[in-house]
Amino acid sequence: MNILTQTKEQIAAQLTGERFAQALIGGFHVESAWEYDFGGTLTVRIGYYNGIARYACFIKATLGASLKFAPEEVEACLVSIAATWTTEAAAAEPSTVPTIRYRCPEGAVTALAWHKDDKPYVFAYVPSLSGQPPVIPSQASIDQKFPTVYDNTRPRP
Repeated sequence: MNILTQTKEQIAAQLTGERFAQALIGGFHVESAWEYDFGGTLTVRIGYYNGIARYACFIKATLGASLKFAPEEVEACLVSIAATWTTEAAAAEPSTVPTIRYRCPEGAVTALAWHKDDKPYVFAYVPSLSGQPPVIPSQASIDQKFPTVYDNTRPRP
């Protein structure tokens, strides 16, 4: 994995613009978060548990309709973590935007990710890692931390 499961020092050597950030999951005294520039209009917030990167949240840093991720941007974010992902679209209510879920097994480690077209972020994490606490993110809680991006070509729910 290119980002997840690395130490803060290894990631700081790869990315620029390091700054302290608010943790997205919370509840663990072993969690800290740092934000880095990720090229163009993206930043990445990385959550460390015991000094090891366990989640990455890629965030659009522009305004308006451009907050939406293009498919190639989602792919670039995921490929920065690992090369091969499978996709599974979750069932959704007719009035909601479906969540697209991703899975990437690499050796003994499996990374999971999700993205919704109406949110300006892509979230990836490693739920379990030998000798480390589990990472159990709440999508609803993380969704609340980001604005909803409306598509002007269709009516709002």
